[in-house]
Amino acid sequence: MDAVIRPPGSKSITNSALLVAALARGESTLTDALYSDDTLVMAEALSSLGMRVETDAEERTFTVTGCDGRPAPGPAVVSVGHAGTVARFLPPLFALGSGSYDLDGSPRMRERPIAPLVRALHTLGVTVTHLEGRDGLPVRVEGRSGLVGRLANIDGSRSSQFLSGLLLSAPTSRTASRSPSAVISSRAPIST
Repeated sequence: MDAVIRPPGSKSITNSALLVAALARGESTLTDALYSDDTLVMAEALSSLGMRVETDAEERTFTVTGCDGRPAPGPAVVSVGHAGTVARFLPPLFALGSGSYDLDGSPRMRERPIAPLVRALHTLGVTVTHLEGRDGLPVRVEGRSGLVGRLANIDGSRSSQFLSGLLLSAPTSRTASRSPSAVISSRAPIST
């Protein structure tokens, strides 16, 4: 018996690819992408930040017009619902913009950790404020048109998504000379 299967795409890979496409210049098309609540939340978040994201669920494609490393200026308010990947990928993206960007999620998402990412962003010159005085969401990121290129350590033992979020935005970091540079290291084994 012959069979043809078409397994679904990966949530993490699809959201990573959406973010890379959003940071790029021009148009990118993602094929065989996963259509899920999390990936649609990412697409909606990117649209709210000024990138055009077209979806075709039947063909499992996303077509993204990137922002060339600079999202639309804030203020902006983005809700991630239950999407942990989105909550951990967006703060470094917000840092590339200018103005304030508020990030919130569901009650369960508010219980999930984000403090290691916030500490790393502080090291990279980004002002991030926990809006309710605890180490989770909601947070406000004050964008100043980029990440400062310098060494940042991050604890990857709780989630590799903290490191992934930083690495996806790191190519757009800047130094005083405006040349791209960033070094990010994990202080603990990365768990997936």
